[in-house]
This record gives sequence, structure tokens and C-alpha cells, in this order.
Amino acid sequence: MIRRLLGEGIYHTGDGHELYWSHHGTPGTFPWIFLHGGPGGKSVADHLTFFDLNRTQVVLFDQRGCGYSSPQGSVVNNTTELLLSDIEALREQFAFGSIGLLGISWGSWLALRYRHLFPHRVAKLVTACLFVPAPSVLESFLDVTLSSMGRDRASVDIVELYDALCSDDAVRQHGAARVWLRANLELAGRSMGGDVLEAFIDKEAIASIRIELHYLLHGFGDMTLGASVEPAPIVIQGRHDVLGMKSLEWLQRVEHPQIQIYGVGHEPFHPTMHEAIRLSLGG
Repeated sequence: MIRRLLGEGIYHTGDGHELYWSHHGTPGTFPWIFLHGGPGGKSVADHLTFFDLNRTQVVLFDQRGCGYSSPQGSVVNNTTELLLSDIEALREQFAFGSIGLLGISWGSWLALRYRHLFPHRVAKLVTACLFVPAPSVLESFLDVTLSSMGRDRASVDIVELYDALCSDDAVRQHGAARVWLRANLELAGRSMGGDVLEAFIDKEAIASIRIELHYLLHGFGDMTLGASVEPAPIVIQGRHDVLGMKSLEWLQRVEHPQIQIYGVGHEPFHPTMHEAIRLSLGG
């Protein structure tokens, strides 16, 4: 893969977080900012394959507490509103005028909210594997996740898992992460052998799940969007992505998105989805 790295560094938020960023592509071309999934995910080099780096430039960054950003797994000063301010700060740091946003999953919601707050800064908006933290979507997510766990009371279970992940007890952390990962793998129709699963649960995985549960318990912030805000988002969605389709139903009540639906699941790197994303970005 040709990364065309133009630079990388750390953005200091001023409130205890240091965000890792990398800048790729061709100087002077149209700029994109990529927003990864989660909450609790990270940017990876494969995300660059969505872009034609000969004709664009793109900034990848790891959101608060994620990936190479530090402190890893921190939930202090970690809110949707602060993530949106980070996007704007990075745009200013690179002296970009108007930008394109590509948001995957949780990143799709950040892209939509950023465009609502800073409509004059967004020239293009593409989302894939849509996620909207609307009550109906979260309720469905928790119902199926907790069913996978064999549990009944969502609030108690998640609080218990979150408390364990925030503790200093490595055994409790590991056990809570195992429960959450198994349930989400089952939800996605996937499985992971015992030894593989145990090896997967490292410090980064625990940090990622801690952030995810932090948002589930403490909320995702303002849900306001507006149909009059331009540009209209391009939504690239898998028909078999149940939560994504529920998110799309919600979005269509408040927006007028341009919709592309394909017969896949929550899989941005599926060849069909990947090609659709590239074409939507002008690749």
C-alpha cells in the first residue's frame, strides 16, 4: 500500500489528551478528515485505501483515548462535543478551508454532527455503515447484546462491566472485556476460539471497550441535526446491518440523505462497500 505520508504528530487538546494524527496524499489537493468507528476504535492504514491519494489529501487521527492517542482508554474529558471540537481544531491546524468528511460507523455520527455545527466548513460528506445513537437504535443494540450475554437487566450489567473495566484489577478487567467481546462477536455472527479470544484481550482492547461503555452509560450528547444543512450526506449502507438500517430510518426523518444500499452487513471493507465508498469520494 502506498501511504504517501506527508507528516504525523500529536495534537495537544489542552485538557489532558494528546491526539495522534497522520497526514497523507498530495499537497494542495482537496482535503478530507477521516473519522473512525467506535466509540473506542482507531484509524489504521487500511482506511487510506478508500482514498485516491494522487488526487486528495487526508488526515487520519485517533480520537480521545483511542489507538496511539493518550492517555489510552481515558474517559476523562471524553465526550461527543469535545470530539467535535477536536475535528475543528485539526482543520484549523492544517489551515484547511472547506473539507470532506468520511465517517465509518460511529464516525458517521461525528461527521453528521460536525456538519450541523460547522456547515460552512464541510464541502462533502460521506458516511458508511451508519450509526446514529438514537434511543431506538441503542435500545435494539442493548437488547440483542445482553441477550447474547444471557442477561436480563441492561443497566446493572453494563454498570458492572464498566466498573470492572475502570478498576485497577487486571483479572476483573480481562473478565469484563471477555464477556462484552463474546456478546458482540455473537451479535456480528462471528466467533473467536478461546485461546485467540484470550490473546486478543490486551490493554488496547480493554481501553477500547471502556470508552464504548463510557458512552453507552453517560450518553452521546446533543442529537440535533437539520434537513436544511448542506451538503446532503451520502449514506453507503449494508442491508443486513440491522442497527445501521435502524439508524438510517431515524436519519431519514430529519435529513434528506443520498442513499446507497448493498446486500452486505456492517462491513466497510467488503469489496462492494469499499468500491462504493471509493467512488463516492471521487476515487
